Parts: sequence; C-alpha cells; structure tokens
Amino acid sequence: MDNNNTHLAPVIYIAESPEQAINYKWHSSFSRLNSNVVVLDSCDIQRLGNERNNFCLPYDLTPGEVLIRHPYNQGYIQATDAENEYVNAAAEGVLLIARCLGASEISYKKCEITEYEREINSDNSIRYKAVDGNLNINTSLKQSISNKYSMTRKFTKQEFTKEQFNKAKSIAEERGLLMSNEIRSLLDARNPELGSVMTSQTVNIEIASSLNKAMDIAFTLNAVPLFNLNSNARVATKRKIVVNTEWNIIF
Repeated sequence: MDNNNTHLAPVIYIAESPEQAINYKWHSSFSRLNSNVVVLDSCDIQRLGNERNNFCLPYDLTPGEVLIRHPYNQGYIQATDAENEYVNAAAEGVLLIARCLGASEISYKKCEITEYEREINSDNSIRYKAVDGNLNINTSLKQSISNKYSMTRKFTKQEFTKEQFNKAKSIAEERGLLMSNEIRSLLDARNPELGSVMTSQTVNIEIASSLNKAMDIAFTLNAVPLFNLNSNARVATKRKIVVNTEWNIIF
C-alpha cells in the first residue's frame, strides 16, 4: 500500500479481496478508471486510519462500498453520505467566510436543485443527462438546507483586518468554494488592500461543485466490470446535482 498516494486519494474503492486490490491494475478495462481512485481492502483501510490521528472512517467497511474524502476533516465518508456532508459543509463555509469578512448580518434566501445523471462516453469522458430527478430526495435536501440556514444571523460589528480576510480565503479553499465566481468576487470586494470595501451584497452560490468533482472521479468505477459496487454506491455515483443558493450579506 502506497500511504502517500492513499492519503491524497479523493476516492477509495473497498476491494472484495486483498488480491483484487493488487490485480485490478491488469484488468483489460483498467485504463477507464480515473487515476485518483485507489483500491484497497478493508484491512488496509483500517491500517490507514490507525496510522493517523483524528482520522474518521465509516464504521462498516463493506466490500463494494465507495469512500469519498471528507470535505474538510481528515478521513473518508461513504459515497451515499457525501451529498449531505459536502452540501452542508459548503453552506456552512459560506457563513464562516462571510463572518471572517466582517459580516454584521447574513440571511439565507433560497435554494434551487437541478438533477442530472452521469453517463460515460467511449473515450472515458463523462456526459450529464438532465432528468426529472427524485422529487422526494431533492425536496428533503432543500428542506434540510432551509432548516439549518434560513434564520437571519446577526453579529457584533468589529474591526475588519487583513488576518480575517486571509482566514476567509483559507476557509474558501478548504471547503472547495474558491471554484465559485461569486465567492471570489466577494473576496475581492472585501479585500482591504484594494481600497474601499463593499458594505452589502446578494450572492448566488453553487454549493455542490466539490461534491460533483469527487463523484465524477468515483463514477469511473462503473466503467470497470471487475468492480462490483453495491447498489446504493452505484446510484450515488451516478447522480449529479447542482445546488444554487442565494444569500444576502450586510457588512
């Protein structure tokens, strides 16, 4: 086991045997697997966790399961849990960034979810087909986000410093939010080195980009017949969502 490579791997597939964790590289369809996927048996994954402090792993390491790097903690989560974990980590990140940038009031306005289905092309590229989606799942996710973030948060106004600005940038990077044009624009607008800073803004932020990047990688496991993904992992890696949220921020 290459610990350095595994430590950085966005995705782990739990092999059905120690032999499969070695021999899969000689399978005829191995070239279709994204290079950021690492295949390990459950014993190697347990050792990976034991070698590191504060490293989280799912309790049940079942062969055929897909593990995704936790959005900001050390460790991995099941692919079936990744949607809630990543989306909520990003939404919480928006709040933390706004606070670090000196927000005195933050209001969550709304959330819209669009669902797609991943399909793989013969050249290994991924295409996305718009689908009606699972109304119950999408409604539940929207309700979960609204329940957690819909209240207006008010904070004591404090002096805004360069140190706070740098912390906001670090959080944006940690939570995968630097990919958002709106977040980068928000950071620029509050950069104390650029002169006058913005006092209020309504921002529309897509909060599933990091999730989709990880799931695109995991989805390539479906292109290798050798891997017998369990049914829930197969469904989770096939589903893509775009989650657009709107926030009003007053500084």
